[in-house]
Amino acid sequence: MTSDAGHRTKMVVFDLGGTTIHDDGTIDRVFRQVATELKLNRDLDTAGGQQGRTKKEVFLSLAGHKHDDWPEAAASLADEANQAYEDQLMAHFSEAPIVVVAGTADAMQYLRDEGIKVAITSGFWRSIMDVILERTGLRSLLDASVSTDEVARPKPAPYMIFRAMEACDVVSVRHVVSVGDTPLDCIAGHNAGCGAVIGVLSGTHTRAALEAAPHNFIVDSSVRVRELFETGRIH
Repeated sequence: MTSDAGHRTKMVVFDLGGTTIHDDGTIDRVFRQVATELKLNRDLDTAGGQQGRTKKEVFLSLAGHKHDDWPEAAASLADEANQAYEDQLMAHFSEAPIVVVAGTADAMQYLRDEGIKVAITSGFWRSIMDVILERTGLRSLLDASVSTDEVARPKPAPYMIFRAMEACDVVSVRHVVSVGDTPLDCIAGHNAGCGAVIGVLSGTHTRAALEAAPHNFIVDSSVRVRELFETGRIH
């Protein structure tokens, strides 16, 4: 991919976990803990490959393997697992330290000073996202935030980016830059048709993994986004 250099950027959309805040492995740890507690861990090794699905959908898949002849029991067990997962994550993010990736807030402020809208999208649902934004002070830097429970499908579907565009009154996706730390983030930006897609290495994925996904740039962290604008590599 090559960036659409002829179009001035009107909005930059950052992913949250692993891109804007550090990912300490809590999501995977809690998911596996709940699955183990409810004896859904038989197929955990294959569950990690179900990218693009919500955790509730993954729990339903795991429960379906356990109750393959009893759909009602599988659905009930999946609901129980998902509720436990949400409760434990909420407790974690309400109490544990949340660390913003160094320099990211300054990069966001720079973009806003340049007249560029700043948005965050996340695989977290709204209640947890609100806790994180309030506890980190990030909300004051944002023009929009979109959570996974506010759209029909999670990443790599482009719907969260589109929802952020609507909230910021940005009409053309060519005026949007997406920033994320996972292949799914990059694919979502590509699926949206963004003017530039930036992969960052501040999350848990390797450079090789990000290079295999559609992208324009791969940088150490979201703080480097500012440099891409300052040096004219993105306009």
